[in-house]
Amino acid sequence: MKQVKLGNTVRIHYVGMLEGGKVIGKTERNDPLEIPTGKGLFFPRLEQEIIGMETGEEKQVTLQPEEAFGPYRGELIADVPLEEFTERGIEPFEGLTLDVPQENGKTVKAKVTGITDQSVQLDANHPWAGHTVTFMIQVVEVV
Repeated sequence: MKQVKLGNTVRIHYVGMLEGGKVIGKTERNDPLEIPTGKGLFFPRLEQEIIGMETGEEKQVTLQPEEAFGPYRGELIADVPLEEFTERGIEPFEGLTLDVPQENGKTVKAKVTGITDQSVQLDANHPWAGHTVTFMIQVVEVV
């Protein structure tokens, strides 16, 4: 069996779950995820845990919010006047996800989380921000 070293590309199977067991992502049986270790393309802590594993080995890794999708940040919630939506022909509803333009020209995804007769509440946090995430990982192949 081959051991994963820093800089190796590996193929893994994984199941990612929130606390309570809700599955938020997984690989399919014939389609493992390929990641180059040490490049920061995956969660850094998860990459660290993969290094040293061997082909076929399985491991459970729990990431705290700061290691996964970040903490839930109250400053990413905004109340926007309802008229800004109606002027653009948008009829907001709870659960609607919008691309909100930023001053730097980029966009941020925000979800409508509340509506009153005067305003719409938008939340730009990642949907899994603030959650602990547990990954079940298996090294399929060291490329």
